[in-house]
Amino acid sequence: MDDPSTAIPMREEFHWFRLLLRYHDVRAFTTSWLPLPLFCVYRVLIALYVLAWLLAAGAVYTSGGLFFTYLTYQSYILLVAGFLWRAAVSVVYTACYYGSSKTLEWLFPAPSLVARDYGQDKTRWYIKVSWFIHTTSTVLAVGVALAYWAFLCSSPTKSSHNSPTSALSTVSPSPPYYNATNLTTSVRCEVTATNLHVHGINAVIAFLDVCISRVPFQLFHFFYTSILTFLYLVFTLIYWGAHNGTNSGVIYSILDYGNYTYAGLYAVVMVALPILLYLALFGIAVLRDVIYDALQKFSCSKARMKVKRRSDVEDFKLESLQ
Repeated sequence: MDDPSTAIPMREEFHWFRLLLRYHDVRAFTTSWLPLPLFCVYRVLIALYVLAWLLAAGAVYTSGGLFFTYLTYQSYILLVAGFLWRAAVSVVYTACYYGSSKTLEWLFPAPSLVARDYGQDKTRWYIKVSWFIHTTSTVLAVGVALAYWAFLCSSPTKSSHNSPTSALSTVSPSPPYYNATNLTTSVRCEVTATNLHVHGINAVIAFLDVCISRVPFQLFHFFYTSILTFLYLVFTLIYWGAHNGTNSGVIYSILDYGNYTYAGLYAVVMVALPILLYLALFGIAVLRDVIYDALQKFSCSKARMKVKRRSDVEDFKLESLQ
């Protein structure tokens, strides 16, 4: 499609309103460098794929409600919800684009350079929801994968409750955690299909979606994921306290608050890591936009040259007839 740039100049990233979910062009959330129909099919297929693996992970999990206490599964549910939401938005946008122009204009207002220059917002609530989930779920997916393989799987096997890095009894494919009825310890970082999908392939899919889509990463939006991570840490502390500070209240071995020094250190890492990851993804998104804009300019330049050649040929024919 023949689009002008949707990207924001770097100097504008530091305006206060960039803290909010405001954007001047909805096409950044509904189009890609792929042809629109192909992009819509991609959105639907990838949404169904991650949904299928979420159902598979839930089916093989055998510890009931503990499933929802892990950041692994909470972040994966958020990832799936985001892909499903974006797929729905993409289907509606594509249907309106090739169907009703009035509905398209109402649901997805046309962009303008004035809107970009003055920070006007052209996004509806459903685009904001899509944007928020995309930003947070992408960072969490990459962060969970890194944290799992770096901290949890590398933890030595120890039986001491006071060990800050003990990897404890699990039911595959869950992360290491304390089992309330059996406090023996073992490392369970098995390379199973479901384990890889919730601790690795999810991060790859999220990263590729950043490259394929045009969803913007605004510099100050790093705090959204940091807030979610902080809230999760508060949840783990409350959960631990509700179990009277015993092993049964420790969700992750690295967050055993009985060893508050090490737990505090890992908690700081868990808050800082999403910020660093977001800044890295921000840089990748900027590079993506630069490449996309360069390709668009090249495409427009070729189109103009073709039109000019056609015009020159027609002028020559008219002169020959005269």
